[in-house]
Amino acid sequence: MLSRSVVATRHKLSIPDFRILFESVPGLYLVLTPDLQIVAASDAYLQASMTKREQIVGRNLFDVFPDNPDDPTATGTKNLRASLGRVLQSRSADTMAVQKYDIRRPESEGGGFEERYWSPVNSPVLGSDGRISYIIHRVEDVTEFVRLKHSQTEELRTQADRMEAEIFLRSRDLDAANRRLREVNADLEAFTASVSHDLKAPLRAIQGFARILSESCTSKLNDEEKQHLATVIDGAVRMDALINDLLSYSRIAREEITPEPLLLGEMISMVIRHLPGEEPIRKLRIDVPASLPAVLGHDQTVQQAISNLVANAQKFVKPGEKPDVNISAEQIGSFVRLTISDKGIGIAEEYHEKIFDIFKRLHSSDVYAGTGIGLAIVKRAIERMHGRVGVKSCVGEGSSFWIELPVAQ
Repeated sequence: MLSRSVVATRHKLSIPDFRILFESVPGLYLVLTPDLQIVAASDAYLQASMTKREQIVGRNLFDVFPDNPDDPTATGTKNLRASLGRVLQSRSADTMAVQKYDIRRPESEGGGFEERYWSPVNSPVLGSDGRISYIIHRVEDVTEFVRLKHSQTEELRTQADRMEAEIFLRSRDLDAANRRLREVNADLEAFTASVSHDLKAPLRAIQGFARILSESCTSKLNDEEKQHLATVIDGAVRMDALINDLLSYSRIAREEITPEPLLLGEMISMVIRHLPGEEPIRKLRIDVPASLPAVLGHDQTVQQAISNLVANAQKFVKPGEKPDVNISAEQIGSFVRLTISDKGIGIAEEYHEKIFDIFKRLHSSDVYAGTGIGLAIVKRAIERMHGRVGVKSCVGEGSSFWIELPVAQ
């Protein structure tokens, strides 16, 4: 179990640390510059290619790995050059078919070339200017698979060829889908920025001028006109809240979320310190054992989920009553469950699943303010952190919303 001091202190990796991590990964990787100079190699790659790091780093890829001069049909160099050229031109990953690319044996092992088959993928690493800074050359040694295929019957070889071709096509399809997904995400990012600016700017103008009219012209308006003006102001406030919640929902869907060890007690304290003061909680009980293990989550996202649930517990009470909220936590197997309970109006059982859908409201916004997006944000946020959400509730007896996050091992 992680101590508070371990969780609170972010361990920063130095450049040598990152190099050690890269070199130790089990995959076969080379890092190339755009002019195909080798700048890094994983230990697994060195072992598979029978080379040493000091012998290849700083040299051109094809000087280190030429074609087998004894094989007049060798096409490994030609095909790899073509693939790297496509990466440099398109700035996107390129998956190659299985290649016969023989490896030169060290002189200590008799020299010459050893027959090898590889499944390569070449991927660009883009800098902040959008240009290619490096190319990651990843391969899998499939020599044994190819030899096994060649040793089998004609029928099995045909079947294996068909499977190999299908895998290659699926890999190409996946690359294309990933490129399209990146394009869609970029479009969504631009759309979100446009919504934030183009909708909120005129909305602020409506709110500002409506309030000026309300403050400066009150004596000149009759009761009906005052009510109309109040409706305009209230509508603008609701629209602003709706845009903010939509942006939050969209941001959680598209942003990269990197889980890290978190202590729920600290998260709850952070949320409680920022509770709005207009609706004081009559009773607030917190039962979070100090012995609970840390969970894996993204701190801001977890805080937002807890804040939304506490806000609901504050809001959905009978008219005239003050909220009564209990926050507790317990470990259940490999998860920690955080439960936020209230003694509010409750929810009928048939709505227990539907209330997590976006825009799902059980009450008019005139009775209970809100946009109908808060619980949808909670569900999407927790599920993106590989957690779960749920509710236990009865009408008139209050509700218990819970979230579960995986224990940080």
